Amino acid sequence: MDASTYVDYHAAIEALDKKACRVHTVDDWRRVGEKSHHAPGTLTDDDITIIGFFDGEKSAANARARRAQALTPPAPPIATPSSVKASPAGDQAFPGGSKTIPPEKPSTSDDLNVEEFLRMHGSKAVTYRELHKVLEDVAGVTVRLVKAQKERADTLEARVKELEAQPRLKYAGVHIDGQPYSEAQLVTRAGSLWISTMATRTTPGTPGSDWQLVVKRGHA
Repeated sequence: MDASTYVDYHAAIEALDKKACRVHTVDDWRRVGEKSHHAPGTLTDDDITIIGFFDGEKSAANARARRAQALTPPAPPIATPSSVKASPAGDQAFPGGSKTIPPEKPSTSDDLNVEEFLRMHGSKAVTYRELHKVLEDVAGVTVRLVKAQKERADTLEARVKELEAQPRLKYAGVHIDGQPYSEAQLVTRAGSLWISTMATRTTPGTPGSDWQLVVKRGHA
């Protein structure tokens, strides 16, 4: 991927989620990301919609699964007789001669987004497959934000050009016959104020002139 696409994707850029018919911001994304990691049971359907827009439908499905898991009551611990010999590593003894076997939690990088991956793996060694997944997630978010930023910049640039192309009012003093005047220039002639309707050399108040009367002269 071109290096120019790696921009600060934490900038406050708004993105239109057409599916939800509302505007989401990067701040929304950060907020629901924190909820997804630390309190998945509090995620709302709208939060999951935001995750789907910024991180893809697969991440949204993962968020739904984490929410369902968080809202599911935990299973009771599995008690075993005291005669069961603890393994050399991994088993923890409890008072009363029994032990609880903690459930094994799967941890596959295929179903993780970028922040989850970094939080769970930290400085651990990663495989090329895991690294490729991280780069794909970063690239997807970056491309979407760069596209939204470019569209906004193009719109603003077009508006600036439109405003700059409009004629500006300028007072050119007393009219001088035969002198060229540009559009939207103001002159006075015989006590009246005139404005040119286009570039012209005509004289205000004469037949076929390119001048429009603005203020008619008064009488003492």
